[in-house]
Amino acid sequence: MDTTYIIISWILTLVLIGFIPLFVFSIASIVYAILGIVTTNKGEDYVVLLTFPIFK
Repeated sequence: MDTTYIIISWILTLVLIGFIPLFVFSIASIVYAILGIVTTNKGEDYVVLLTFPIFK
């Protein structure tokens, strides 16, 4: 989620419509990182949201 959406938002900022998604995805990236830290500190496995499990 992180890199692809942020790159697309940066490209869209050239036409002035990417500022809102850039802000939203940046905040979401920080929130998901904090959730991952809290989950792994509890000793649980953290599954990254919006990803496809290729290897099991």
